[in-house]
Amino acid sequence: MKFTMTKIAAGLVMAVAASGAYAIDEAPDGGIGTVVDFNVTGGTFAMADPTQTISFGPLGWDMVDAGGATGSKAALFQFFFKPVNVFTNTPLATDDAPFGGAAVPGGNFVTGTTTANTITMDLSSWTNNWGTNGGTNFNTGLSPVTGTYDSTTGAFSLSWSKIIVGGSFDGNEAFWTFNGVAAAAPVPEASTYGMMLAGLGLVGFAVRRRKLMA
Repeated sequence: MKFTMTKIAAGLVMAVAASGAYAIDEAPDGGIGTVVDFNVTGGTFAMADPTQTISFGPLGWDMVDAGGATGSKAALFQFFFKPVNVFTNTPLATDDAPFGGAAVPGGNFVTGTTTANTITMDLSSWTNNWGTNGGTNFNTGLSPVTGTYDSTTGAFSLSWSKIIVGGSFDGNEAFWTFNGVAAAAPVPEASTYGMMLAGLGLVGFAVRRRKLMA
């Protein structure tokens, strides 16, 4: 009986230890994490000429933690004397044009992954509205967008560009830079799953043996 219980305890220890062995902490290349928080604290925008940038401040919402719900920010900055409003236009959006104007196609939920020094995001739902009294909506999102990431501080920087289709700026290229802080949940290594299965298998064997001996 003592021997059997020892096996069970050992199996449980292996399983618990395995569940805590994450790639982001132990893999030589820094491992891979899934982004669970993505907060833009500032950035820049330019159109046509990437050197003529306009700076902006925080968006004010977590683009990942919102769980797919749309977020929006009115008058993020001024462009040609009119406000640029921004929002994420996802499949769960209840209003495809929160600032008025004609609705435009959106994109996927904001998701991403990290390594020790890179971050890759799906920003295809990033949509903009320019003007007043409805104005013009246009999607300038992209996926994938890859940038730099500091796994110690969570600081990131992403840059991308996209040709605008439709609306007042049809055919122009929009340039975006996002700076901010992201948090990533570690993803277990393949070997971790193997250890967990081995531990659970040992527990099952011990329980079966105990029943047979009872």
